[in-house]
Amino acid sequence: MFSSKPKYSADKTKVHLKMLCNRFQLLTQKKANLAKQQKRQVATLLRDDKEQNARILVEHIIREDYTLESYGILRQYAEMLLARLEVVNSEDHLKPEIAEAVCALLYAGWLYGSEIPELKVLHAQFTAKYGKEYAQEVIENKEKYLNHRLVRMLTSTQVPDPSVVELYLTEIAKAYGVDFTPKPPPGAFGAAPDPISSTIGIALPLPGMPVNSAEPVAPQPAPAAPARPAAGVALPVASASCALAQGTSSGGAVPFTVTLTKGIAGFGMNLTPDNVVVAIKPGSEAAACGLIQPGDRVLHLNGHAVSVDEPVKSFAIDLADGAAATFSLVRHADTDSAGGAAHIPVVDGSPATPPQQPAAPAAAPPPLSADDDLARRLADLKRG
Repeated sequence: MFSSKPKYSADKTKVHLKMLCNRFQLLTQKKANLAKQQKRQVATLLRDDKEQNARILVEHIIREDYTLESYGILRQYAEMLLARLEVVNSEDHLKPEIAEAVCALLYAGWLYGSEIPELKVLHAQFTAKYGKEYAQEVIENKEKYLNHRLVRMLTSTQVPDPSVVELYLTEIAKAYGVDFTPKPPPGAFGAAPDPISSTIGIALPLPGMPVNSAEPVAPQPAPAAPARPAAGVALPVASASCALAQGTSSGGAVPFTVTLTKGIAGFGMNLTPDNVVVAIKPGSEAAACGLIQPGDRVLHLNGHAVSVDEPVKSFAIDLADGAAATFSLVRHADTDSAGGAAHIPVVDGSPATPPQQPAAPAAAPPPLSADDDLARRLADLKRG
């Protein structure tokens, strides 16, 4: 009777080992050319200040580099077996001098047989030569039989470490003459600055939300006594300490730093898209500090430089409740000509009303002369 069990063919193995070497050479050239195009795209993104997009593309380049390395190792194994094919053909048992190469091609054929036909054929040939049980043992316990680095490159799905990504970005920028300094990546993907409008270039809030609806962290002025609450009104006590370090004035601008603790409602300050203080909520950390003034501009938050593309909110949103934050700000001399803290507007849903001043008694009009009285009567007659 005929047997359906596959048999080992020395000629078929030799032909497909040669074809596999050629296949790996073609795949390597194709992927290397594609990597060159992608590196040029990365350089263009860095030149256009789109670092986050460049990071995503670099992760793909890194994964392709690992794939190219694995192709190189498997091609070396195929060439080794071609040189030692007589050992494969003449020995019934797997010899140590060819064991690593056979196991690598066995596992690669099981993993990538649908993508690389030559590997699929070699997997079937080695399975027929050494037995189905041995092939299954290699697949299930690949760490015992294969090179550790090769196993990681063939099976790992981990995202490249940020240090590797930054190294790639730096080297690509250097190769293409792009001025690039890595920025600290956001804590979580998606915790990036507010998206910018593609048509008019302004920061876009969430759909349906007004501009400056979120509570970014606000800059703060020189020390000043907190405003006295109205009689009979108790303001909530701030749960965090407020410290100020006053800088030196130069060129009409006063730099300073303020340390606040984030509460449940944030820091209680509203900023414009370019990080200028607009208003402060009553009873908040900023209001209790008594040092904040509209018109101050935030320059840094916890040492991170802020800008229109990376506003205060993009860093403050990652801070947990109760965490201390240090803000570096600058105040221009024309913001407060008296040198102290200006009046802070209250954000409570209704426009703040200025304190009522007692009306001064109206001054008595000066007495009219005879000529003036006559001129006024003539003017009345003309109007009548």
